[in-house]
Amino acid sequence: MNCNTHTSQIFIQDPDFQIPIQTLTLAPNFTIHDLKQLFFKNKSYASTLTSSSYFTLNGRILPDNGTVKTTGIQDFETLTLKLSLYGGSGDGGSTCAESHDCYLNMYADKKPDKVDPNEQRLSKWEE
Repeated sequence: MNCNTHTSQIFIQDPDFQIPIQTLTLAPNFTIHDLKQLFFKNKSYASTLTSSSYFTLNGRILPDNGTVKTTGIQDFETLTLKLSLYGGSGDGGSTCAESHDCYLNMYADKKPDKVDPNEQRLSKWEE
């Protein structure tokens, strides 16, 4: 059998959607984007799910333009489908790089008020 025509049997797990593990057989030139389209083909919101999700293999994010062959997917490996969740608090300060613990510690202590000492001194004399 020619190595270029060998198909790979893989497993897909999806903890975000709680869909049972699925088994697929893919050709080496099948892209990750094609895989997402196949996975969501019967959903009315397939294009949104395709653009807001990604596959991982052993914790490594697989690029949409990668193929089964170029990403190193082997027979009987399990890919995990994840959702890309965007958002924030709306204050513009989130870089998504901070841990939740770091965020909580940042606001745990009350910061001193930013009052101009000259204004504070002058306010004593005005009524």
